[in-house]
Amino acid sequence: MKITTILKSILAVLSVSAPLAALSKSGWKESKNDPIYNPYPSPIVLYDDYFPAVLYNKDKFHQGDNGFYYKMWQQGDNGSGGATGQLAFSGSNDGIHWVLKGLINIENLTSSVGHPCVIYDEHGFGGTPYTYQMWFWNGNVAQGTLNNIYQTFSTDGMNWTTPTLITQDPNFPLTDGITGSYFQQLYGPGFVIYNPNASNDFLMPYTYRYVMFFDASGAGLVPGNNAQEEIGLAYSSDGLHWIRYGNVPVLIPSGNASDWDGLFMFRPSIILVNGTYHMYYSGSNGDQTLGTNFAHGLGHATSQDGINWVKDPTNPTFINTDGVYWRTDRTYTPCVLYGTFKDSKGTQHNMGKMWFVGSNQPYPDGTAISYATFKHH
Repeated sequence: MKITTILKSILAVLSVSAPLAALSKSGWKESKNDPIYNPYPSPIVLYDDYFPAVLYNKDKFHQGDNGFYYKMWQQGDNGSGGATGQLAFSGSNDGIHWVLKGLINIENLTSSVGHPCVIYDEHGFGGTPYTYQMWFWNGNVAQGTLNNIYQTFSTDGMNWTTPTLITQDPNFPLTDGITGSYFQQLYGPGFVIYNPNASNDFLMPYTYRYVMFFDASGAGLVPGNNAQEEIGLAYSSDGLHWIRYGNVPVLIPSGNASDWDGLFMFRPSIILVNGTYHMYYSGSNGDQTLGTNFAHGLGHATSQDGINWVKDPTNPTFINTDGVYWRTDRTYTPCVLYGTFKDSKGTQHNMGKMWFVGSNQPYPDGTAISYATFKHH
């Protein structure tokens, strides 16, 4: 009986660890066609397309033959020479070839729009007429007062309602403005998880309808830690009023510039595979001689509860010193999806997909979007 039990345990571990191993550095394969996102007609070059937010829906978001399996919102110039503080909207049937639909429209917008976090619910988030919801950063640094993250809604992903500033719990604020605190400053949202079956149990983030990972900053002033940006966690019952979880961020750089991600960790993307959470995040050690000081590479971490994270010892997953010419300056801001995907012919594939940003100097191709995959057998 004991041998049988042990064997079952080993088989159970193997069945989980095999696909999980592929989620580490060695399992990801970068597309030979990177960068894959360049929708602008010649002679316009791709310029500053970054912070991609990608969604997939097997029913083409219920738009029939006119719909796409994939939709993407990305910050940057739409090719008309505008500022980068706006969002373009694109569609794709394979995640590689994209059709630019144009700039999104936001009613009564009075700020720039960046760092989008977009979610989709065909049931309208509990009965609203809207199927898309987005949080974005207005480009300001919040210190003590949460004045830089907005919430907005849409029925088609292109046209959005008047944005509303989110609020924070005074006892558990996302930013406290205190020098020496990990939460002195805040640089916007990083990633949002939607839970339609929420019970809203206090101090249990994943029982709430919305969970947000946000880009906190101690500005290098935390005693004993020189880290510049960290990843915080918050939760909300309505997506508007947020409660910070814990007294420290859930992922904190070492503060040691000799570590590749020793000073910066931000803009994560989270997937759940076989009961384990996987986070991919932007990281850097702040060395300007190696590229843009905050945007050197992508890291991977795992968690059993979505709160306590362990960094992958094989990190970084991708980094700007990989030798890929077009991303020798920046390699960052991942967006990761995992599951069963239909291709343009309707064939299903079980795999992981990642979109992330790269750039080089002197920006002959601008800041562009890359694509990578891992296969799950």
